[in-house]
Amino acid sequence: SFPIMSPGVPHLQVGGVQYASAALALLRHVWPICIGNVLEWYEYSAYAYVTPEIKRAFFGGDATLTWLGFAVTFVARPLGGTVFGILSDRYGRRRALLLTIWGMLFATVAQGLLPTRSFVFAAAMCTLRIVQGACAGGEVGAISVFLAESAEPGCRGMAIALISMTGNLAFFAASGVVVLLRHTLDDDAMSSWGWRVPFLLALPPGLLSAFMRSRIQETKAFLREGGGGSHVVQNDVVEGDERELDGEHTALQPTGNAASATTTMTTASYPSLRDLAIAISAPAGIAS
Repeated sequence: SFPIMSPGVPHLQVGGVQYASAALALLRHVWPICIGNVLEWYEYSAYAYVTPEIKRAFFGGDATLTWLGFAVTFVARPLGGTVFGILSDRYGRRRALLLTIWGMLFATVAQGLLPTRSFVFAAAMCTLRIVQGACAGGEVGAISVFLAESAEPGCRGMAIALISMTGNLAFFAASGVVVLLRHTLDDDAMSSWGWRVPFLLALPPGLLSAFMRSRIQETKAFLREGGGGSHVVQNDVVEGDERELDGEHTALQPTGNAASATTTMTTASYPSLRDLAIAISAPAGIAS
């Protein structure tokens, strides 16, 4: 095994008992955040997998407009990362994560309920996609900092890796739901109402995820440093919680969130983009 070097703290051995204990403790603490991240990216990518139906229902069969309905989310993501990054630094990581899950859930379910074949509702679809993009950008920054501040020194690489793991699991889930629908429903049913199912399915787990996120505590690192000002209540900090190692207090310093560079993730990390490009040019009724 290889030692994990971290200044001022004992070295954890990858694969060792101490590392495994720290990893399990982290997972017990952050699993509601990780489940929420799966749902966020499931909701974000659902559009891409039902583009043939959305193309006909909202954009008159125009592939370019359908693409733009997806692309607007990438315009909103840097803005969302900046806004939610500031909110996260000012009011706390927990509150930012609650806002992103509620915003994503609202926009996703609303897309599944929109009437079709109207310019007004096509514009509404694009507006809801912008909300999703902003929430996705905010989610990446807030969850990165939350996980980094929640992890033990020497275990933060694994903590950050949970973001990619849960995000890709979400893409798998979204594509799986659509494949199941395409094999279960005929083309007419899929075009008339089946495409709404992936959006509406997000409601029950989304509500549960929002509830679980509301019950998590703010990171002690954020609270210990003053919590961005008087807006954050300090009584959640457990006295004496600071870890004392080798006779020195080594309270984890906040990592910051306003610099949400994580919102610039490359489009190559999104398998849904390739599927979208294929789907919008495919004949009606052919699954991508």
